[in-house]
Amino acid sequence: MNRQGLQPIHYILLLLCWATANFLPLPPTRQWPDEITPWLPGEIKNLLHIPIYGLFALLLWYGIKDHFERLGWAFISVIGLTLTFGILDEWHQSFIPDRTVSLEDLIFDLLGGLIALSAALYWHKRKNRKEPHK
Repeated sequence: MNRQGLQPIHYILLLLCWATANFLPLPPTRQWPDEITPWLPGEIKNLLHIPIYGLFALLLWYGIKDHFERLGWAFISVIGLTLTFGILDEWHQSFIPDRTVSLEDLIFDLLGGLIALSAALYWHKRKNRKEPHK
């Protein structure tokens, strides 16, 4: 292992596992958020897109950021991939009975990615900031 922890292949495997779980077809009577969080109102359940896609973006970020010379390009790439995954997820939902495509969900997906990556970039820059000599 490198000094940063997991190798990129580990993150890719994590993403593949998550993508597989997310894209498994659900029977018409089974709604993932409703079964896991029946006590939450629907509006709050939509907000769950923010931490879920934030985690997705962070996994991508730590898996690929070292392959870019500039962190800005890594940031843009991860946001693009997060948005693409969100679009594919919404498209996938259009084929499942009782599920709907939602622009609001896509916005929450993007927001989750932006928040998580902004925090990761902030911590990266803070960690690598050189202390002034006294």
